[in-house]
Amino acid sequence: MYVQVNIGRGTGDSTMSTERWQRFQSQVKYYLADHLASHIDHVEVHHGVGRWEDKLEDSAHLSIIVNDDRWGRRTNDLRAALRFLAKEYKQDAIALILVPDTAADLITA
Repeated sequence: MYVQVNIGRGTGDSTMSTERWQRFQSQVKYYLADHLASHIDHVEVHHGVGRWEDKLEDSAHLSIIVNDDRWGRRTNDLRAALRFLAKEYKQDAIALILVPDTAADLITA
């Protein structure tokens, strides 16, 4: 299963401090690894700029591929954790993308 979480740095009309933004990303990364029973080093983080309600803001996409048949219950726990973080970091929303049957290959030379 492929799991991706998209978050933004904006909080209403303001922007998180650099320290708070780093802490937010770290907590999302921890929850991804913890709730999906994987090692935290397996979570990839990609940074960019996104748009929310016509405002540009820093964004991060955190993703992981999980090979575990018990992902259903674990993703419900992850949803609850992300809901908590949305409140804690004053987010309108956090995007959670789940692709259950990821057909992924490693292409080698």
